[in-house]
Amino acid sequence: MSAVSKILPLFLVLVAPISAAPVTYTFDPVHSQLVFFVEHLGFSHAIGRFSRWQGEFRFDPDDWSQSTIDVRIPVSSLDLGDAGWNKKILSGNWLDAENYPQMRFVGESMERIDAQTGKLSGRLSLHGETRSVTLDVRFNKLGVHPLTLKPTLGFTASASLKRSDFGLRESLNSVGDEITVRIEVEGQRKRSDNPRSGKR
Repeated sequence: MSAVSKILPLFLVLVAPISAAPVTYTFDPVHSQLVFFVEHLGFSHAIGRFSRWQGEFRFDPDDWSQSTIDVRIPVSSLDLGDAGWNKKILSGNWLDAENYPQMRFVGESMERIDAQTGKLSGRLSLHGETRSVTLDVRFNKLGVHPLTLKPTLGFTASASLKRSDFGLRESLNSVGDEITVRIEVEGQRKRSDNPRSGKR
């Protein structure tokens, strides 16, 4: 099969039907990450990340209000750049990963502001607490991935939240309460969500 015959069907799927209805994408766990920043004693902002993702999202570039998202992140995927700190923050006094092994975000509504930006509101469950969170979202790109030849969608999102709202009150006199979050997302279109295949 020639390269043209491989690429042309993907191009037709991406360009023609994609605007007809929301399309489902699964998270690429390698290129989807949650990075956070928190003040440490006023000297610096510690940087951490959660590197493993599960879930999917639906998106229609013509109607952002139809978007949905459900992502689950294992708390044990925390990486602070130091094994000792990872162990400490995953312990019972902090994230208590043994009893609360997963965080989950379920998006409830997305508001489009302009061609590339919007706001995604939803519910974040962490450490046994669930709170409303709103993310500032930037739509990066929709296209065929040059290596996988799969329709791929990318977003950047950011938010600020207070860890004390989730019952994380350890060492508030030395470690900041406000957490700044940045999220990078790449999603690949689910094969079963191809309108040309007759499956939904």
